[in-house]
Amino acid sequence: PRTPRTHTSPAVIEALKKLSLSSILQKNKKIEAQNDARLLKTLEHEEDPVANPQPGSETASLVTIDAENMNRLKVPAFFNTFWDWVYPSLAKFFADEELKDKEEKLKRKITSDPADTQSPEEVLRTKRRCMDGSNMVEKVIGVYNPLEFAQCLFDTELHVAVPLPFFVNKNLQILIDEPPHSQLSNATCYRVKQREFIFLTSRSSRPVSAKNCHSHAASTPRPP
Repeated sequence: PRTPRTHTSPAVIEALKKLSLSSILQKNKKIEAQNDARLLKTLEHEEDPVANPQPGSETASLVTIDAENMNRLKVPAFFNTFWDWVYPSLAKFFADEELKDKEEKLKRKITSDPADTQSPEEVLRTKRRCMDGSNMVEKVIGVYNPLEFAQCLFDTELHVAVPLPFFVNKNLQILIDEPPHSQLSNATCYRVKQREFIFLTSRSSRPVSAKNCHSHAASTPRPP
């Protein structure tokens, strides 16, 4: 029978059970390093029995980590506190568990969404909208097809665009705190951060330049 090298007696087994997790990890890391040295010595003996007459001894078993602590080690924050004592076989175990979880998530995703199994060309072909010919209109040479314009284009025909800087909060606050310098015919002139903004009532109004607006505002007393 195989001679135990770690669990040598019932008293030792009871003592091992009382070890803290950090002590178990440190001991297992040391045991695994010694096992690697034994296996390497055996390999050297097989390769060159003359230079290495003695093979390595039997490997020792690791101290068992209970299921509760194994579950705690799956938490990254808890696992990182014992990083210096993590040995290769333990790191391999958690890596295999993570790969297994990723495979299961991928299988569930494929089962729930069959489109994921399609190639990019098939997905593109599925999403492509093809015409069925119901909206096709026969084209007659010399006759123009009628065009339809959105109603909003007619509703805003007599309006002009407002510059975007006007809607900045600090500029709007200036307009609230300080009323317009003056009222020009068919135009309102505002001065915001050394810039003149002129708003015409309609396109038919005569445009007023920023220079004229500034000079007119300077000659007109500000309202109280």
